[in-house]
Amino acid sequence: MTTKEFLKRISNFDGIALIDRDSDINYATLVSDIFELSDELCKIGLNEDDVVCFVAEKNINSIIIFLALVNSGIACCPINGEETNLPPHTVYVVPTEKNPNEMKFLLRNACYRLIRKGDVPAELMDCFRGKHLNATSGSTGTKKYAIASWQNMYANAKYVCEEYRHDETLIYMSLFSASMHICESFMRALFCGGTAVLVENSEAEIVARLIEEKNVNHIECVPSQLLAIKESLYAINKPKKLIIECAGGLLSIKAEETIQGIFPNASIIRSWGSAEGSGICLTTINSSINEHDSIGKIVKGYDAIIDSTGQMFLKGEGVVSALFNNGQIVEFNDYYSTGDLVSSDEEGNFHIWGRVSNMIKCAGENIYPATIEEVLCRHSDVEECIVIGITDDFRGERVVAWITISPEKSLPTEFELKNFCQKHLVKNQLIPKTMHITYDMIPKNGSGKINIAKVKEFFIGGSHV
Repeated sequence: MTTKEFLKRISNFDGIALIDRDSDINYATLVSDIFELSDELCKIGLNEDDVVCFVAEKNINSIIIFLALVNSGIACCPINGEETNLPPHTVYVVPTEKNPNEMKFLLRNACYRLIRKGDVPAELMDCFRGKHLNATSGSTGTKKYAIASWQNMYANAKYVCEEYRHDETLIYMSLFSASMHICESFMRALFCGGTAVLVENSEAEIVARLIEEKNVNHIECVPSQLLAIKESLYAINKPKKLIIECAGGLLSIKAEETIQGIFPNASIIRSWGSAEGSGICLTTINSSINEHDSIGKIVKGYDAIIDSTGQMFLKGEGVVSALFNNGQIVEFNDYYSTGDLVSSDEEGNFHIWGRVSNMIKCAGENIYPATIEEVLCRHSDVEECIVIGITDDFRGERVVAWITISPEKSLPTEFELKNFCQKHLVKNQLIPKTMHITYDMIPKNGSGKINIAKVKEFFIGGSHV
């Protein structure tokens, strides 16, 4: 189905399509505004040989701009205004005051200006043409861009909606940033005729208010995103029916217990997705097991295999053709490596053990950080933790841990936590040699995932080595 065919189909849906902090818009008006802006963009000179970067916010206007660009066949890249590693010589779209001397367009009483930087090099344009660049940084802190087509986005929404049995009653909120994984903010809601509630996770009181007022029944988030605003969530009247979908990282036992305490009647599920896969690719929604390391079964339309080292490889209709990283195009052929270490059971459930890049090699042994993190998080004082390896002249790598303590607790000593680990870990070699025990939160990136590069920089550059 083409973008135009999709938009014409959803224009017949009743009800509200999108809600943001200030307003809402129904399906007919949304589609009309998208087609109107598509025409306007062509009139002011944008075409298939442009790449348009626009400052994406969690609001209705950003979704209209994105879908108008996609509908017009104009390559686009949602940004937060601070990105590096962008395609050279692009057109930037930014909010502005009205100025008749600039190339601009109006959208729902807001004025936008376009700054043309020059032509995109031909070798890049061949890959970008008609695509959108979906930013991802994972845990590295360095942005790269999945070069996604409309068909990738459509296929993911179709299969995820089938897997979850979404319908027009869906009232959906994703806490991912609009400049990263923008499709996750709205696409599955529009596909099934439901409603997408758009809000930035940093706006804790607004998130809480909209969950209560709009009776949100499905929240997709990284667990740390909910935990960061838990005080605001405790205060609201909870929806009677709610699914909380935890993606973007392992859901620890303690985090799950805390989230369940906030939303006692909610069903908590786990999922795994990627920018390269255009969204969620595995989920526990139809799985009979409830183990904290499970990411469930593969979503229809995708296929995953595990190689001899335990690394997961993925392919499917939602998988993009290439990545743009550090000025280079990295093309995918058949299966692509997700960079995750996993195992699977006889029922087809996948279990995740961590990232290949995060595995610690200490004294000739491969150590999975998740094994140590699980034990540390069992301690009653620990809010969250991250275990990494840093270079060591004698062991190859040394195990270190950043451990955030719950604010209402006293700081335990390193001796106490090491003693706790010794009781629950089978090998002393797994016990972190250095622990940073603090009330400070672990550094996160824009999508709410732990920024391992920043953590590593702290240990290497500080007094904890």
